[in-house]
Amino acid sequence: MSPTASKPTTLTAKRILDVEFLSAKQIADTIGSKGEFPTEDVTVDGKPLTFSLEYSDDDVELAKNLHVALLKLRQKSPGLLNDHGFWTWIALYPLRDHVVRRWCDGYNNGRPKKDSGCSYFMTGDGVHAQSRCAPRRLFIAAHTSKTGGGDYSKISLILKTSDIFSAVFERKLGLDPVIALEMFLQFEATKADRKTYRHATKLVGLILATICLEDLNDAEKAQIVRDALHEVSDTIIESE
Repeated sequence: MSPTASKPTTLTAKRILDVEFLSAKQIADTIGSKGEFPTEDVTVDGKPLTFSLEYSDDDVELAKNLHVALLKLRQKSPGLLNDHGFWTWIALYPLRDHVVRRWCDGYNNGRPKKDSGCSYFMTGDGVHAQSRCAPRRLFIAAHTSKTGGGDYSKISLILKTSDIFSAVFERKLGLDPVIALEMFLQFEATKADRKTYRHATKLVGLILATICLEDLNDAEKAQIVRDALHEVSDTIIESE
């Protein structure tokens, strides 16, 4: 079946109130009972903030559309993408079906099947919480592809394996999109197994802690990733 998409919808940006008190089970129960979550409008100069978003049930297309929409929104409200309540609203309202389909195994009589999957509606300050928030994952993948590679062609690769996504972005390696993207490219090219890419991400993190990224060009950053992967691969082979 071909992915479906909707026409761009104009939305009024909102934030969920008291997100720090939400739990995954509470979210599942509220969705199942067709309840509502308390919200307030996001305003700039006293006026509600609006934006246009085109939904798609194709994750790659949705990631691109979300990235384009939110970058435009950030121009109007620079701090909005740090607002936990806003991200939770994006997940619970415009992207609810995506989150339930992708992380909760769908609906059962209108209720998400997996309570634990509803944690992906929420976010936080840490990289772990951010990378495990469904809409933020899409945004991060699109931003890494666009900023690190110049276009959106690598979104699919970045979203392909959840464990590699976590290994890269939960270690703050995504703070440099060029390095993050190179890791996905190298892991794909070498067909690195879980042990290899887990060790490689740790080694890259250690290397980056000892150098100044501002002094490196893109080619030098990519070489750090390749050298780390080569060293880890050799070490694993020798130990076997």
